[in-house]
Amino acid sequence: MTEKNIPVGIIIIGIFAFLFMLREVRVGFGMILNPIDYGVFLGTGLVIVGIISGIFGVGCFMKWSWAWRFGVIFSIVGILLLLLSILIKVILLHLGMIFGEINIIELFDINIVELLGLSIVLWYLFRHPAKAYFGKIDP
Repeated sequence: MTEKNIPVGIIIIGIFAFLFMLREVRVGFGMILNPIDYGVFLGTGLVIVGIISGIFGVGCFMKWSWAWRFGVIFSIVGILLLLLSILIKVILLHLGMIFGEINIIELFDINIVELLGLSIVLWYLFRHPAKAYFGKIDP
């Protein structure tokens, strides 16, 4: 791996960071423009998370050393929040607070996909090519 080569995994992570940014900013502005209950507060939070994700994506392509640490922290926090979300859904389901015809797969599918994605990102960031790219170990 020469100085100019970016590992394929880092390219994929950077692209997904930009896609995540687009989704969060779009949803966040939608919540800000059509506020319901805490829409403005939550929408602003989503826009901020989206912008941070975009900066992380730039950091992946620009080989900024802090991007590795940020990616690890962001992945761990995301995994913990998704596990908390799944736990809350299970508790609400058990207490009967989720009404209507329930499809369990639809209730948890996006959480499982995001959990799997963040787990793969976290795993890859600890692989030799990623750590060497960000200067955490010698190539």
